[in-house]
Amino acid sequence: MVADRDLLHNGIMVPFFGHPAPLPAGPALLAVETGLPIYVGSARWAKHGRYRGKLVQVPVSAEGRLRARVTTTTTSLAAAFETLLADGPEQWWGAFHPIWPDLAVGGPETDTGSTRGAAA
Repeated sequence: MVADRDLLHNGIMVPFFGHPAPLPAGPALLAVETGLPIYVGSARWAKHGRYRGKLVQVPVSAEGRLRARVTTTTTSLAAAFETLLADGPEQWWGAFHPIWPDLAVGGPETDTGSTRGAAA
């Protein structure tokens, strides 16, 4: 299940590399509801035509109401992504998809009609 970007634009906002980013709730909801473990995986190109894979188990929250458990688990999922992506950010194909709404052109931080920061 691809979970490193919110393709439907209805994800849960969690910290991702220091900025709030929406990630889909589906993987966390599935893990919380079934009690099954959830993993983040990566495949990295190595040298000489080889690849290496890595799996990281994500803690699944068992505390609180459903929404809180899904949010906590999604936050842990984002932290696991950060760990794996730091190993080879140049190999992350998801980087070409807009992830951080506050950094998008025309987003809240780049609104051209904004007067924030302008001299009075």
